[in-house]
Amino acid sequence: MMSAAESPFVSPENRAWAEAAERGVLLLKHCRVCGRNHYYPRPFCPFCFSEDVEDLAATGEGRIYTFTVNRTQPELRINAYVTLADGPTIMTEIVGADPDAVKIGNEVTLAFRSSAMGFPAPVFQLKRSVVEP
Repeated sequence: MMSAAESPFVSPENRAWAEAAERGVLLLKHCRVCGRNHYYPRPFCPFCFSEDVEDLAATGEGRIYTFTVNRTQPELRINAYVTLADGPTIMTEIVGADPDAVKIGNEVTLAFRSSAMGFPAPVFQLKRSVVEP
């Protein structure tokens, strides 16, 4: 598999994001002017249009805002919008879950999966509850 450095999908605007994904970190952008976090990587704030933005490592925690189960062949997919604890809502996929266990409001945690783009794609898993014996 190619790396972010070799990928034709990496540009100066998303290079830091792609390289962070290779390390298992999801980068958001934080606007120093309006104070809001946003996703996907871009060189300006979509809320106030300031170019005074900085990278921010996401906590990796979130909740399912909405989802759909695609039962097409050859594999089942659970596509979802996840609202991150850090603010933004992102389109992603829920992996490793029984589709019948997925509910709006479920807590999820970040994972990464290899992609054809040359760097890992962020996906989410249902947060496991620890049950005391």
